[in-house]
Amino acid sequence: MSVADEEWRVLPPGFDWSSVTLEHAVRQGFNLSSARVGKRPDSATRQRLLQSMGLWPMPKRTPLKAKVTGRAVRSGCRVENVLFQSQPDFHVTANLYLPEKVTRRAPAILSPVGHWMDEAKNAEEVQARCKSLARMGYVVLTYDPIGQGERKVAGNEHINGLSSLLAGRAIAGYMLWDSIRALDYLESRREVDTARIGVTGCSGGGLNTYYLAAIDERVKVAVPVCFMCSYAWFLGCRKDHCSCNHIPGVMQYAEEWDVAGLARKIPYLFLNGIRDEIFPIEGTRQTLKEARRLYGRKAERVRLVEYDAGHGYDRPLREAMYGWMDLWLRKKGDGSPAPEPAHEREPAKSRDLLVLKGKRLAARAETLRSLNEKAAAKKARPKVSSLRETLSEVLALGDVSLARVEDRGGFESDGLRVWRAVYYSEPGIPIPCLIMERGSQARENLLVYVSDEGKQAAPKDKAVQAALSAGTTVLALDLRGFGETSHNEYLVATDGILMGKPLLGRMVFDILVGLRSFEPLLNPRCVFMIGRGPNCSLAAWFAAALESRIEKVAVHGGIVSYRDVASEPGKQPPGIFLPRLLLKLDLPDLRGLLKDRLAVFSPVDAQGKALTGPAARRRLGKGVPIEVGARGERALAAWAKRVGA
Repeated sequence: MSVADEEWRVLPPGFDWSSVTLEHAVRQGFNLSSARVGKRPDSATRQRLLQSMGLWPMPKRTPLKAKVTGRAVRSGCRVENVLFQSQPDFHVTANLYLPEKVTRRAPAILSPVGHWMDEAKNAEEVQARCKSLARMGYVVLTYDPIGQGERKVAGNEHINGLSSLLAGRAIAGYMLWDSIRALDYLESRREVDTARIGVTGCSGGGLNTYYLAAIDERVKVAVPVCFMCSYAWFLGCRKDHCSCNHIPGVMQYAEEWDVAGLARKIPYLFLNGIRDEIFPIEGTRQTLKEARRLYGRKAERVRLVEYDAGHGYDRPLREAMYGWMDLWLRKKGDGSPAPEPAHEREPAKSRDLLVLKGKRLAARAETLRSLNEKAAAKKARPKVSSLRETLSEVLALGDVSLARVEDRGGFESDGLRVWRAVYYSEPGIPIPCLIMERGSQARENLLVYVSDEGKQAAPKDKAVQAALSAGTTVLALDLRGFGETSHNEYLVATDGILMGKPLLGRMVFDILVGLRSFEPLLNPRCVFMIGRGPNCSLAAWFAAALESRIEKVAVHGGIVSYRDVASEPGKQPPGIFLPRLLLKLDLPDLRGLLKDRLAVFSPVDAQGKALTGPAARRRLGKGVPIEVGARGERALAAWAKRVGA
């Protein structure tokens, strides 16, 4: 028997079924967006945004401990290399550009940087705008974002932003806090007129500009570049974006124009390229229209300038920014583009632009990884009586109901009777299924099987074969994004985070809908379950915790504690990360719901390496059957035969 045969497929040929999960996310995104048209952000929106970022309540402003590590003179301006701490021992490397002579307090510009991983604050286009603004009379501060430039060190990788979610943080929140503290530093400088501060940045720097303007009243002018769009069109472009773009659950209460509307009607200039594929101009135009509605009589303060360009802070965009800043911070001109002063190009590794001068930070310096770990350590001890409610909330499950099961015909293969079926757990989300039986057995026991490899792995799975030989009926499901509907997991997982519908929660939902929909048809005496792989093992674990009808559950090849991925994701898939999970519970806490129903086979750590027995028991505690390594495979087959008999 070849499990690749077309007869084992359920969904009809001629369509790219791998796209359905993504298309569903896009439709959901546009539905959420449409619900925000014509409305106003309410009084709680700013607080909810800060909560999503992990910045509510606001962290304590600890001493910056700022120091200047070097100074250099350039034609028409000066540069100071600045090191400050946005959090204790979390160091920020920055350059301060000043006019050649400052005779009175000058307006200031904070210029956060996008994704220039190696060059960061010293990239050519960043140097260009900072030097030009300084020559025009501004004090300008730019800094290396987390994981870039001189902060590109082990532990600061952006992918660790996925782990931040578990403790109720977001990498964007860490970035915003860096910018808030950067404003604190600007305020400390005697050269700065603190009543005249603007912010501008491109791409990730545009993101930083946009959110900072919404949450910090010191920002008086904002110019986000190659970022403004709408969340719906952002999803609709179907491109991978850095995890910093995905603010947990923000689409449940806001669209981009709502966040722009929080900016106290300050002058706001959107600069976008019409050929920018990752921030489509259609979304920018819609956000402009809605933001102007929110600004009311001050609608002229919001402007969009489009360029026949792609993604980048090119000279025409910089010149548009200079004119806008001059109008609102220096009362000069009418806001039209101002010519860029000549400036010398300088290598990104120029010693005059390096804060650390080639040295490394002290070993005790904090990283994103270490901050994640500390934040995750603050988990509260959950109450068993409210565990199901708490878990449902973290998974964002919603109401689980019956679905209509559609018969797609059957066949026989090597003594197996196979029935193909499909149900829709949500409109547009097909869940292909195989129901397998050996011989003429009665349907007394039902094994629900889910695997990262898809349902078509079931016929050759030794545990499934053991269950079938014991007279058990097997229901194998392709959860969304696996098997016949396999997809770009990172894209769908991060889109789900933005919409407040995490992928793992939707997978659990698929299981619960399927179980309730097939029970009346198969009428089993008892139900047990196997979940295989990093994603599906967790989906099975959570489903069994929520559904007491699952009398036994075996998980294979997954983590057994989210603390293993609390500091960094390692090699675990993006779909398993659940915002705020570790503030509420961890997998071992679910023993109170599962009691003696759970068995664990071949568990792994964050890197996907097999755990030893003692290591697994330290994580899970006593009372849970655990078989590790290669023994786990054999033990799982024995378990399936035993519980299915």
